[in-house]
Amino acid sequence: YVESIFMVHLNHLKSRFLIGVSRVALLKKDQKFWATENQRLSRTQVILVDSGDVAGEFPAGIPRQIARKQVPPHQEIGVQLQARGVNIQDLTVVMTHLHGDHTGGLPQLSQARVLVVKKELKNAFSLMGRISSIPETLPTGFKPESIEFGSSPIQNFLQSYPITKAKDIWLISTPGHTENHASVLVKRDDHWVLIAGDVSYSQSQMQETALDGMLMNPRASIDSLQRIKAFCSNNKVIYLPCHDPESQRRLEQLEFVRV
Repeated sequence: YVESIFMVHLNHLKSRFLIGVSRVALLKKDQKFWATENQRLSRTQVILVDSGDVAGEFPAGIPRQIARKQVPPHQEIGVQLQARGVNIQDLTVVMTHLHGDHTGGLPQLSQARVLVVKKELKNAFSLMGRISSIPETLPTGFKPESIEFGSSPIQNFLQSYPITKAKDIWLISTPGHTENHASVLVKRDDHWVLIAGDVSYSQSQMQETALDGMLMNPRASIDSLQRIKAFCSNNKVIYLPCHDPESQRRLEQLEFVRV
């Protein structure tokens, strides 16, 4: 269920984050969707990071151990965005990865532009992806815009993709949870906000370089955690993993991570 939803205005970007929380049975932690609005002339571009979970169960054939808990329909992403006057046609959805607790809201966003790392999309429909029932959790006829990372590094993150023309919001490669997992990096006046998807399930896990939960590539996961720690040691960073119940408080209080 969604515990809370709030907005934090970002003066530098003239934008705001929108965060919603829902429960996931497998992880027994909080799962979030995130959004930022960039005002450009008379048009508002909304960038949504993942789509959150939805009410009901996964389709038939999905293993019961990953069946979702109930999310009330009025707390799903479509309703939340509508309540805030967000036009779905102005929406860009950036996926960190394609697990069902992050893609559940996509059918409600059919008119939005959806960005997925090309290799992540390919792996979702590979033999391993099909064994994991990932295609069954995606919308029928799912055809997102696939992107490939460029070689332009952002400090110690070697692969990145600019989401905005202003290059103040980036998608960065953080594999491990899935082979091609990505995170979103937002530049503010004097610090960064790192929306980390499932790189770790908590900030403390990242600080300890601890492995936990579902990992497709443990070695890559350690490398991603180490790169994030190095980035946080050299910059002021608010770290927001999607399943950490403390992420909301850290964003509200502008609490920077210590490593």
